[in-house]
Amino acid sequence: MPESDPNAGEGEEPKHIKDLRDKASTGAAALDENANLKKEMAFMRAGIDTSSKPAQAMIQGYSGELTADAIKAEAVDWNLGPAATPPEGDGTEPVNQYDANSPEFQHQQAAQQAGGTPAPIPDAPIRDGHEQALDDFKKHRTDGMSMKDATTVAFGDVIRAGLEGRPGARFDANDWAAKQAAAGHGAEFAG
Repeated sequence: MPESDPNAGEGEEPKHIKDLRDKASTGAAALDENANLKKEMAFMRAGIDTSSKPAQAMIQGYSGELTADAIKAEAVDWNLGPAATPPEGDGTEPVNQYDANSPEFQHQQAAQQAGGTPAPIPDAPIRDGHEQALDDFKKHRTDGMSMKDATTVAFGDVIRAGLEGRPGARFDANDWAAKQAAAGHGAEFAG
C-alpha cells in the first residue's frame, strides 16, 4: 500500500481513500432506499394506498412492526384504513357499507345527485363459509403466513361458519343426495 499518493496535493486525501468514502456513501444511500422500499411494500400488502400525501407521511414517520395487522392499526389512527367498528349513521341517511369504487356505491352517488333522495342500499352479499375461508387463506398466504398455519386457520373458519349456520359450510345429507340424483350420480341409491 503506497504511503502517499503522488497526485494528491498537500493536505488532500489519497485517491483510494476518496474512492472508499464515495463507495461507502453510495452503499449507505442504497441501504436507506432498500429499507424505505421494504416499508412501502409492507404498507401496500396491508392494503394502504401509498400514493396519497397522508399515506406518504405515515410511511415516513412509521417505526413500528412491518406486519399487516400493525400497519392497519396505525392506519386507523391516520384515518387511512377501515375503522375497527362500522361507522354509525345519524338516522337520516343509510350507512354505506360498500367500497367507494364498487358499482353499488357509484349507483348510490348517482341516484343522490340526480333526484335528491338516496337509493336504497341493498344488503351486502352473503359469503358462504367456504368462499370466506378461501379468501382468508389467500390473504394469510399473501401476508406471509406459512401454508400449514393458513390451512389450519381456513379449516377453523369453515368449522366456525358451520357452527354459525352459514350456507355452504354445513353438510346436509338430503341436499347432497338430491344434487347427486340431479347429476345422475347415485340415482340407483336415492330413496
